[in-house]
Amino acid sequence: MANFGDQILGVSFQTAGSAIDPGSNSVYITAIINGTVNAIAAGVDLESSSDIILGANQAINLDPPFKVPADETVTPAAGVTIGYFIAK
Repeated sequence: MANFGDQILGVSFQTAGSAIDPGSNSVYITAIINGTVNAIAAGVDLESSSDIILGANQAINLDPPFKVPADETVTPAAGVTIGYFIAK
């Protein structure tokens, strides 16, 4: 796995709400959790890519992290939590 130690600008998690906007950097998704009892067709909305589909009560841990292209926003749907960091 790549060494992001010198490049990480912040580590956080987000539930449904506003989009994560990394500016000119990239979002790296480390975990996606669907906390609902229903499958979600657009569990994580990626601005210019295909949405991530999640089964009921499904959790996905990503190692290495899933890199979303620079300048692209990421928005979790209602009931979904994502863990992420932003890096150059």
